Amino acid sequence: MADCAPCEESFNSGLPLRLSLVKFNDRLLIYASNSGKNVIFISLIVVCRKWSSGSWFTWHREDGGASPFVVGGARIEPGLSQLKVDTPAPHTGSARAIAHYYEVPCRVQTCELTI
Repeated sequence: MADCAPCEESFNSGLPLRLSLVKFNDRLLIYASNSGKNVIFISLIVVCRKWSSGSWFTWHREDGGASPFVVGGARIEPGLSQLKVDTPAPHTGSARAIAHYYEVPCRVQTCELTI
């Protein structure tokens, strides 16, 4: 997000979850990418849009909540990028998204030893 403060961008650069906002025709697309080593579960996405008229609109999606805007589930595997929001956005002047998430650091591994 180009309008973020340098301190905020510096802090966020070390986090494993990256959000990308794309305006495509009259739609707002939000992609989530996992650059970490752990599985990420998104628990909340908050989107704030500013209309070209100057008014603001904010909505959110909580994990397990029904939203017609959210694509796919809350889980993102390491190294993957997924489309999470696809919503109409005519007359949108700017938009910002924030995601709350948690990481699952443990994986079950099995090992077999033949004696």
